[in-house]
Amino acid sequence: MPQLPDPLLRERDAADYIGVSDYTLQKWRWRGNGPRFVRIGGPHGRAIRYRKRDLDAYIGQNLVATLDQSGGDDE
Repeated sequence: MPQLPDPLLRERDAADYIGVSDYTLQKWRWRGNGPRFVRIGGPHGRAIRYRKRDLDAYIGQNLVATLDQSGGDDE
């Protein structure tokens, strides 16, 4: 079965999706430590978009296990 295309999300929609402000998403992008993004219009294009799968991957890469979820032998 062919995979459906992943729609591109605007910055505000991407920020809402992962629960941060637009400004936080911008800071992460400037610092190079946020989710992958698409720059529309070449290297100097001003339109920034995010793929949902890249946002999901970023969330997955930043999961932190608590002691209860780490499989420790507390009992």
